[in-house]
Amino acid sequence: MADYGTKASVPGSDVSTIADYLLSYSSSWPLLKVGDTGQFLSNVTHNLGYPPLFFIATASGQIDEQAATYSVSSTSLNRSAGVGSPRYYICRQPLNQNFTSTILPGSSTQGSMDYDYGIKVARDGKSAESSDLRDYALHSGTRAPMVQKIDNGVMSNTGLGLGYERIVPHGLPYVPLAFAFIMPTVNTLGLTNNEYSIIPDSTGVAGYYYQITSTSIYVTADPFFFASPPTIAIAILKNPYTLDTVARTYP
Repeated sequence: MADYGTKASVPGSDVSTIADYLLSYSSSWPLLKVGDTGQFLSNVTHNLGYPPLFFIATASGQIDEQAATYSVSSTSLNRSAGVGSPRYYICRQPLNQNFTSTILPGSSTQGSMDYDYGIKVARDGKSAESSDLRDYALHSGTRAPMVQKIDNGVMSNTGLGLGYERIVPHGLPYVPLAFAFIMPTVNTLGLTNNEYSIIPDSTGVAGYYYQITSTSIYVTADPFFFASPPTIAIAILKNPYTLDTVARTYP
């Protein structure tokens, strides 16, 4: 690993001693970048050349973890059934390329915040003098999701859980935000073959689900519904499940 790079902390945090999750960014790991968003009216072509991490949002603005009819390939975001025009987010983060970030331990103590100092980078065509946070690619007065790990692999038939299992340790000293995606072949759950769909959490779900613990991300699936072990992609963020309140607002 190179001895050179850049990093910036959030206001009130000493960049030389603060824990990695209190950084605004570091050149040692990627931020989760939204490459395309809009109202889903029909299948969306992205042509990124890889299956990207994606989200579907409900009308209330929450991430829809039950959106199993949506799936992504290396060229498009697709819907196999259903109606409606929810908002989609396609992120420039491959689900099929494994990545593990370094973990930087440190202090979590923040001092007083002075928003007169910081780092901001305007988006193409926008002004760095703008008061609208949507005009910035990077602003140290805000927080962005930081990628800790992408883990892609095939489930094993252990006979435990629902039958198929995959366990991915995250190594973080807290419960992180994480998301899970499944790419099955032939199945009887209506999931699109050979494309990645969102895995729901364990609340009221049968067939397959995922759980986040203090040590790992756990995924299980019932072999009754799948002709062969599915491929699983786990996206783990450095951001803790419990975060300080972000106080920056739009104008």
